[in-house]
Amino acid sequence: MIIDYKTLDLFDKMLFETVTLKPPFKKPNPMRDEACFLYIIEGEYDSVSENEQLRVQTEESVLMKCGNYLSSMFKSKTSDKYKAVAVHFYPEVLLKIYERLQW
Repeated sequence: MIIDYKTLDLFDKMLFETVTLKPPFKKPNPMRDEACFLYIIEGEYDSVSENEQLRVQTEESVLMKCGNYLSSMFKSKTSDKYKAVAVHFYPEVLLKIYERLQW
C-alpha cells in the first residue's frame, strides 16, 4: 500500500521521485531511455531482470541502467516501511541542462 508518493518534473520528464509504502510491494519498471539513481532510506529493495537479481538495503544506493525489470520492496529489520528517493537521468534532459550552462 502506497502511503506517500511525490514527483518533481523538469522539461516534462520526471526528475525526482519519492515514495513511502507499506511492504511487501511489487511493480514492473519499464524504463527504456534513462538511468536511475536510487537511495533506500528505509526498508529493502530487490530488482530482478532476466540477467540478474540485486538487493539494496537501508542506507544503500544504486545507479542503474534502466530496462525492463521487476521491483520488490520489503520491510527491514529496523523498519516496517519502505522509503526511497530516485533521481532519473534522461539523455534529452541532460543535454538541455548542459546547453543552458554557458560558461
